[in-house]
Amino acid sequence: MGNRILVVEDDYDDLNLTVLALERAGLGENVQVARDGQQAAEILGLCASSTSRQMPDLVLLDLKMPIMDGPTLLRLIRENSTTKDLKVLILANRPHIPLVDAADLLEQEKFVMKPTGYREYLQAVGDATRAALNIAVEPSPPTSSTN
Repeated sequence: MGNRILVVEDDYDDLNLTVLALERAGLGENVQVARDGQQAAEILGLCASSTSRQMPDLVLLDLKMPIMDGPTLLRLIRENSTTKDLKVLILANRPHIPLVDAADLLEQEKFVMKPTGYREYLQAVGDATRAALNIAVEPSPPTSSTN
């Protein structure tokens, strides 16, 4: 069984690209999706309504989401003794300018910018995820030249 990854993303297109990037990076076999921070908090067992806890190896977290935003979820994760050491990789659409009340929390996290190009997005998310999980990025196969 491979690494368990929780993708927390509300944007349908970004979600599909992220899952595709994980599949192309060889990490797509055990991916769970939450469409907002509240759903992710329930999956992680951080809500009173949670009936079980499913602990991933890594959370890929969007910041701007409905119901519960990324910084709020991140604070819940970091304040809980069971999840405080969980690896989190923040996916950001633009250079992040943290909100004053979340600046102390966000400055310690790893970020990856969501490139606007399709190939660049797949590469950036795949490489950042592999790095966050301490999995070596596989080099491209050597090209052979014929004379």
